[in-house]
Amino acid sequence: YWQGCRLDNMYPVSVLLDGQALNISLTGTAATLDFGILACRRTLPRIQRLLDYLELGLKELENAVLGPACRSTWQRLRNTTSRRSTCSS
Repeated sequence: YWQGCRLDNMYPVSVLLDGQALNISLTGTAATLDFGILACRRTLPRIQRLLDYLELGLKELENAVLGPACRSTWQRLRNTTSRRSTCSS
């Protein structure tokens, strides 16, 4: 929660230090994992591939852990939490 409002996502922000080509940061909330990926374009010109592989790997992990029976319940939970995110100040 932030100032009384439930957070749906909280993306991490980081920096690349001298000599670093890639930084991957992760934060989690009730039903989400949010990744922050920062890369040096000269060293890693095709960083989009990493995002594609990350998405594929997370889907594989979800299938292995949850299985077909639990996946629909998990999807409903994620959809329900997304809809309740409105907050006015």
